[in-house]
Amino acid sequence: MQYALTTCSKDKDASEIPLPAIQRYTDKRISYVHMISEKRSLPMIIFSGKFGILKTDDLIPFYDLKLEEKLVNEMVEKVVLQFEKLNATEIDFYGLDVNTHVDWEPYYAVIKDSCEQLDIKLNIINLDEGDYEKE
Repeated sequence: MQYALTTCSKDKDASEIPLPAIQRYTDKRISYVHMISEKRSLPMIIFSGKFGILKTDDLIPFYDLKLEEKLVNEMVEKVVLQFEKLNATEIDFYGLDVNTHVDWEPYYAVIKDSCEQLDIKLNIINLDEGDYEKE
């Protein structure tokens, strides 16, 4: 199955009750990718540095964690299992260019390594912040 994927964001709804992932993350990039996924009739998933792969309706608590390089291998193990459970065969990864947004490097590493291990086709779509800020 093919999925549209983007990462979580530091911008979150700080509500104390668990919220669906699509509501917890308030960055415009996430709603932009959600719109694209709906137009393309692809299920959307979100990669969280804390939880791994989330469906948009997965309930999650508020948290503040940025994925660091030292956690990449551990997270790859988790994401591989999650991709297997989702029967993922192709991932369209919408993200910011890692050359100009170096804090995205661990996120890209996890997704690339996980897809490589499972022979999942990975399509990287670099977004420009201007793509979704106007939305």
